[in-house]
Amino acid sequence: MRRLILMTLLTSKFVMAQQEVNIQSSYGTDSSLSQTTSPVNIITQEEIQENKPKTLTEVITKISDISFSSNGGYGQTTSIYLRGFEPKRTLVLLDGVRLNDITGLNGAMLEHVLATDIQQIEIVKGTQSGVWGADATAGVINIITKKPKKGFSSNAYFEYGSYITRRYGTTFSLANDKIYLLFGLHRLDSQSISAVEPYRKKWKDLKMEPDPYKNDTVNLKIGLNITENDNVESTMRFIDAVVNYDGFDSITFEPVDAENKAHINEKFYTFRYTKTIKNHQLQFYYNQSDFYRQYNEPKGWIKSYGYEGRVKELGFKYRLDYAKNSFLNLGFVRQDFIENDSNLDNRYHNTGYFITNILKVKDLVLSQSVRSDNYSKFSDKITYKFGGKYFFDKDFYILVNYGTAYNVPTLNQLFSPYGNPNLKPESTKSYDLGFFYKGFSFDYFHYKITDMIGFDFNTFKYANISGESKIKGYEMSYKYMFKNLNTDVYLGYTNLSAKDSNDNDLPRRPKEKIDFSITTFPVDSISINFNGQYIGKRKDTNNVQTGYYTILNTTLNVKLNKYLSAYLKIDNITDKYYQTVYGYASFGRSVYVGLNGSF
Repeated sequence: MRRLILMTLLTSKFVMAQQEVNIQSSYGTDSSLSQTTSPVNIITQEEIQENKPKTLTEVITKISDISFSSNGGYGQTTSIYLRGFEPKRTLVLLDGVRLNDITGLNGAMLEHVLATDIQQIEIVKGTQSGVWGADATAGVINIITKKPKKGFSSNAYFEYGSYITRRYGTTFSLANDKIYLLFGLHRLDSQSISAVEPYRKKWKDLKMEPDPYKNDTVNLKIGLNITENDNVESTMRFIDAVVNYDGFDSITFEPVDAENKAHINEKFYTFRYTKTIKNHQLQFYYNQSDFYRQYNEPKGWIKSYGYEGRVKELGFKYRLDYAKNSFLNLGFVRQDFIENDSNLDNRYHNTGYFITNILKVKDLVLSQSVRSDNYSKFSDKITYKFGGKYFFDKDFYILVNYGTAYNVPTLNQLFSPYGNPNLKPESTKSYDLGFFYKGFSFDYFHYKITDMIGFDFNTFKYANISGESKIKGYEMSYKYMFKNLNTDVYLGYTNLSAKDSNDNDLPRRPKEKIDFSITTFPVDSISINFNGQYIGKRKDTNNVQTGYYTILNTTLNVKLNKYLSAYLKIDNITDKYYQTVYGYASFGRSVYVGLNGSF
């Protein structure tokens, strides 16, 4: 029994059937999975600990309908594609704070977000602008940080492995009925690999130098229960990273080896006060995201340049639980988007008003969300999302959703030397439908995007692409626990069609993707995970094929005693050569060993 309980906790790849799980991202307030009509994936703290990932990218790309591309090793520019959308069309949050970088072109820089002090990761799919406003076209990814349990606890870990990679850190927490505190300090340091690698050649064979990476991350959460009905909480995460990177030829745009260096500094803060009065809840909150990027290119046209930006949010929410499993959530938010470096030096603001109603009548759940956004630089926009979910029994339900979304240009796309101040926001309409039956889930999705923003190589400016771009596909997954074998099995498959208005395939999205994971517990103190990923047909921007490969990984965890555990992790077991971006390297076989201590 003990072994079975342990297996259940450690291998919860998806928890779609666990309707008691609470999430915060579907409607901007706490809700259960049974109340959520959108397709949702939950990645638990136990799964993260089991697989020993280093960054958030490594965690979420195990989900079948999320693919990625990377310009090299640790810390290099990485893009995640949720349902085939570019990363800037997915809203990424940390405890509700925006991680999307307004000074960049690629959304949230997840390559710098270490997978530490995380309670769970929520991935809500489908247009969510009716709840969250702009940038939630593909969906929302919300990283929920740990909340301390009562008493005092501490944890320390050290890992060493291939490419002279070191990962180490510590977290301690304390809590009682009145106050709670968590503090974490973490570092990832690696010589890594060369970012640039000529197509179908190996950087080591060419004696190219590696591009090192260092990341220091500090996490802090503090809360005070003023009374049983009053809570004040603040969360902070500070990221300071330095990465060497290569460049590209200014005429041919081919990747070339170089000795460039970037310094990235990001700070995320949230402060919220929550008041509960019977079935009413009031919340006032302030969020702030600071972005700083400095680049040094000794042989470039411009030797040094940088970007600095800030997003500030001040908001209010009111929630009324007017019936069992039914509630109303409404509020407003003021958002300021500020770019204050010498390159762009511009800003705009937005005021959003939103309302969501969740109604449960017997086995039927209905959701309605409407939001109005008033921008200082763009036309005002009303977006919405309507959904339904019907339970035949606790292990069988169907769902359907329809919604609209709004994606505004970044300050970089508007005001950089390659920017276009006349850009219009993108507009999207979408629907999805699916079902879940005893561990098997199926979802079909369909998006139509007008005024999609892209780069015009004729003018070397960003422009709205005329016509209608379409993204559609389906995703399937199955999870089963073989109780007699103490083994948990997961299999996921995604089929994707992503085309622009001229019916051309959008680059770097695989048409097919298969994920699998097998976790077994031969004895109580040992767990073994074997997982893999197949990438089907995928072409880059220059029409070069970068798909058709399989990557296999494994992790062995051993509990040594009450306080200590050790692990062995092998990525890319077969040393498969592949590139996710033409001309940029990927890791070969990598071996890591680590030790954890909890007290």
